[in-house]
Amino acid sequence: MSSPQTTQDEQSYAERAALTTLFGDTPRVKILAVLLAEGRDTNVTTIAELGGMSRNSVYRHIDALIDLGVVEQTREVSGSPLYQIDRGSPVAERLAELEYDLVEEVAGEADGTDEEPLEFPESPP
Repeated sequence: MSSPQTTQDEQSYAERAALTTLFGDTPRVKILAVLLAEGRDTNVTTIAELGGMSRNSVYRHIDALIDLGVVEQTREVSGSPLYQIDRGSPVAERLAELEYDLVEEVAGEADGTDEEPLEFPESPP
């Protein structure tokens, strides 16, 4: 999978991501959106650039995502920690599925192939 790109004249990848559109423009959502898109371990600088935020914001929020079990630190390269979505986490797996479902839903609306509206249960199971 190729890495998402951005220039200074356009929004960051995370600002256009489906998760950010649904859950809001917060650092934690942006971090998750970037890590889901990257698909491999990534350093804080790349997360910050693609997320449209500062490295300090990434460092302030990454530990909470690790504590929630959706992100893991994989290794260090030259003293810099690398992070990725925790592939062993059922919650992270569901987040990835949600991201992909949202992308498909938005793509279906954009090309006019969305045939049926989403149906939601009346109450949680």
